[in-house]
Amino acid sequence: MNYQNYDKAIVLVYGIKLDGWPVGLPFIAPSHLHAVVEWKKLTQQEIEDFQEELQRREEAGEAIGTVRKKCGDVGKPRKRKAPTVISRIPDLRPISGPPYPHP
Repeated sequence: MNYQNYDKAIVLVYGIKLDGWPVGLPFIAPSHLHAVVEWKKLTQQEIEDFQEELQRREEAGEAIGTVRKKCGDVGKPRKRKAPTVISRIPDLRPISGPPYPHP
C-alpha cells in the first residue's frame, strides 16, 4: 500500500482508516508498529468530512503526502514480453463435455 500518501491513496480511495494510531508518531507501515491498530470502514459521511478536512489543510499550505518520482522512460514504447511456456501448450481439454469439471 502507498503509506506515504495515506490520506489520499488509502483513506479516500478505499474508505478505510487505521484506528488507534499512537499520537505524535509519524505514519509508517503498520507492520513496523508494536501497538494495536485496526482498520475501520468509514461511513459516507465520515469520508466526506475527511475530504473537507483534507481540502482545508491543503488550502492552509500543508503538504499532504509526497509526489512520486516519474520513471525515466516515460512516453517511450515498451518491449512486449515473450509468451510464457504455458501459453504455448496445446489445448488439452476433453473433446466432449464441459470445458472444465465443476466442483
